[in-house]
Amino acid sequence: MLSFSSLNSNERTLLMLMAYFYKYGQTKKKLSNLLEKIMLPSLSDLAFKRLMTDDLLVEVNLHNYGGGKVLYINKDMLIPSLFELFKEENSLLLQNIRRLYKKTYKNEKPSPLVRLIIYYIATNAEEAISTSYAQVLESFNDCCLNLIDKREYETFFLSMPTELLSFVLNATLRMAMARDKVMDWEYLKGLVFSRKKIGNSVAEKSELESVFAYYYYLGTGKICINLKTSVSNIFTLQIAAIDALYKEDYALAYKLYTKVMTANNKVAPIKGLFVNPIANYYFSLAAIFTNTETSLKKLETMMKRNGDRVHTPTYFLVQPLKAYFYDKSDANIRKASYLESCGKPDMQMVSWLTWTMYPSFGILPTKATKPINPPNWAFLQLETGIMESSSSETNLMKDFGGTSLLGRLEVKSLWQLRLETLIAENQTVGNQTTETVRDTMLVYLLRYGIIVPILKRRLKNGSWSVGKELSVRELINLDVPCLDSVDQRIKEGIFSWEYSVYIEKYLYLFVDCDHIYTGSTYDLQPVNIHKDNPHLIIDKRSNGSFSVSTNVKELQKGEKSSFFYKKNSETDYSVFTPSEFEYKTYKEILAQEIYPAEAETLLVQLIKAVGGKTEIHSNMVAELDDLQRVDVQPCITLRVVSTTNNCFQLTALVRISDSLSFVPGKGNVTTIAEQEHKKVQLVRNLKKERDYLKAINESLIEVEFFDEGEAWKPQSITDSITLPIHTMLPFIQWCKEHREICIMEWAEGSKIKYYPGISSNAAHISFKSKNNWFEVEGDIEISEGQVISLQKLLGLMH
Repeated sequence: MLSFSSLNSNERTLLMLMAYFYKYGQTKKKLSNLLEKIMLPSLSDLAFKRLMTDDLLVEVNLHNYGGGKVLYINKDMLIPSLFELFKEENSLLLQNIRRLYKKTYKNEKPSPLVRLIIYYIATNAEEAISTSYAQVLESFNDCCLNLIDKREYETFFLSMPTELLSFVLNATLRMAMARDKVMDWEYLKGLVFSRKKIGNSVAEKSELESVFAYYYYLGTGKICINLKTSVSNIFTLQIAAIDALYKEDYALAYKLYTKVMTANNKVAPIKGLFVNPIANYYFSLAAIFTNTETSLKKLETMMKRNGDRVHTPTYFLVQPLKAYFYDKSDANIRKASYLESCGKPDMQMVSWLTWTMYPSFGILPTKATKPINPPNWAFLQLETGIMESSSSETNLMKDFGGTSLLGRLEVKSLWQLRLETLIAENQTVGNQTTETVRDTMLVYLLRYGIIVPILKRRLKNGSWSVGKELSVRELINLDVPCLDSVDQRIKEGIFSWEYSVYIEKYLYLFVDCDHIYTGSTYDLQPVNIHKDNPHLIIDKRSNGSFSVSTNVKELQKGEKSSFFYKKNSETDYSVFTPSEFEYKTYKEILAQEIYPAEAETLLVQLIKAVGGKTEIHSNMVAELDDLQRVDVQPCITLRVVSTTNNCFQLTALVRISDSLSFVPGKGNVTTIAEQEHKKVQLVRNLKKERDYLKAINESLIEVEFFDEGEAWKPQSITDSITLPIHTMLPFIQWCKEHREICIMEWAEGSKIKYYPGISSNAAHISFKSKNNWFEVEGDIEISEGQVISLQKLLGLMH
């Protein structure tokens, strides 16, 4: 595009008028009438033709007021035209244009954009105003794009407040990078750092210098600030991260970019995604070279946040990387979108990077064309390998500290990538599987009828923070590596407009969740939320009549809901989801609670008919003898959960099926259920169960937990006793010796090893003199295959 200084005086005059009149588009006829007031028609006609030919005047279609076309000044000419208009030698022309504008538009003021530009040209002018620049900032940036590094407009940019200049500099240099535009870096460097002489706040000056240093680094390969002493912000951290990437310190680069993303999420319109596509590009490469499950998931997060926008630079740069390295599938893009987009001026950077990247994945469209002009920005030259000379390549590698990142990507056959990934994930060190260390942990806390999600972070000392309580919307939008399938189910099942996660409405989503608790954030007690089956209870009474009930009281009342729940204890909840068949059957049979003796035949037929479709519990055995009988083992299951202060909490149950458990010695004798597609009656031996529970109580007296006459008589499968470690150890030994009576189930992470006594036939002990003292070292075999160091043994005994 032509510069303003290359135009003749008539062309400049026409543009100055159009700049002042920018608020309203002018038809050709109206413009001709205006120009007659300030110049000869013959001169204005010639000027008009040239400006139209060179696109310095833009024709716009009107979609209202009867249609038609109007003319506006090209935005690139708005600042130069006003800058010229307010020069002292054009004061008479300015007066004429002012008078003409007021007469035409009844004393209206020019547009806010024009008034803002005038403010930074002539602060005391009657049109000047600075208070409303926020509403026209985007248009203001567009006007500055091609002028930011032009020396003749230095006073215009120096007159801006530092905060505004930072914003303009970031926006204009980001666009210049997208267009791979040649910049006068040394002039810009002087413009930015000369502001130290102006009395602005230190924070604003640091921000401005950081913005410039970031683009200067990408444009030249040189770091112009001291990263050790500069303020850490989004721009300085990225310089350090990219520098680490090129120097192959991938762990540091990823760590720094993670910090950058955290800072970005506080100000960005879309969390998890940078506005600047080159930041997404470098973050993706940092994640790929780090090559962990957590880091690669960042690629998925970015593309998820990008949504279905398939014409964005981020889509073209990150989507193939995400498909190949995260999804382990063929890299892909929408080729029609790519071909349509890459011809635009704003896609020059993307065109060069993808021209280099796509052939490796075999996805470069056959109709794609190589960019005409060689790359100008230093990072593009290094990444593409297209430079002026071999000496330029050497200098760039020296400046950046390494070779092209795209050149380091290993693109293999997909089958090889998948197999190598599986091998790496399952490799063990020292026959021990390595666990992924998470930096975040999501827990849920039951509190007064609601479930509160809390996000905890790992502190430097390795412990967990108290955590931040999340709103419903924050939970739904949460994307951290610690989330499991239950968390995803919860996020998808909660409505975004909810104020809280209500137990009455959403408890069913938390079935089998292993990180939900009750208590306080400092004393969390795990809560077990499990799915149970509704069942009918049909018992024969001593007088021959029958009582009919169910374990779900809401069904007894005829209520209907997507789910019901029962609070068994503070730390145990049952969730029921009856089927349509169960709703209908229960409604009919529970219409009365007592059936007469003569109903026996029909009740037995009913049990045989619906048993298996729903669980039926009954004390009738002989009456159902034509159903296959399966005797339930009376062995008692003791569930063990470790608590604080080296104590262990025990609960007792008899499990008759995967989904059904009873209190030992209590409940129904017979349960009608379905096994392997056949109806069977599961028959318990209640007497044997009571005998086994009695034996357990006697052992608890032997280990001195109970006194004579005391006994554990659980009323539900959640009733518990708590044993201290000195009682628990001999009790474990008793359980091991009486496996027919009970078995122990340990909660994950709670299991311990117990050795009843140590008698060693093999010991290796040595003594060494040191400073008039003796050092004792050695190993002792405490059982077959188990060796412990003397130092550790003494520590345990102590």
